[in-house]
This record gives sequence, structure tokens and C-alpha cells, in this order.
Amino acid sequence: MRPTASNIRADVDPVAESVVIIGAMRGVSAQYLFGMSDASAKGVRDALVETLRRGLQRDPA
Repeated sequence: MRPTASNIRADVDPVAESVVIIGAMRGVSAQYLFGMSDASAKGVRDALVETLRRGLQRDPA
């Protein structure tokens, strides 16, 4: 499901969330750059996307 205004929680602060997302991406990138991760890039991406989706989505009514 793609995020839209209708399925993202109303209390989400887009500026704060963007900082969190960029920070997570930078942290993951740093781990790969310094060889600190044995996880697959696809697995990490999928996990981050799923975590964000769960955290931002509005509860089904």
C-alpha cells in the first residue's frame, strides 16, 4: 500500500519523520561503508520500509 494523506496518521510531524528517515538511511549506509553489516541490502531496505509503514499508517477504522 502506498502512503497517501488518507492512510497516514494525522498526528505525524512530517519534518520530524523526515529527519528520522534520513538518519536511519545514513546510519545504514555508514554500517555498509565501514563493513559493519552482514545483512543483505535488500533485507535491510525491506525491514526499514516495513517499520516506517507500520509506524506511519493510520489504524484501520
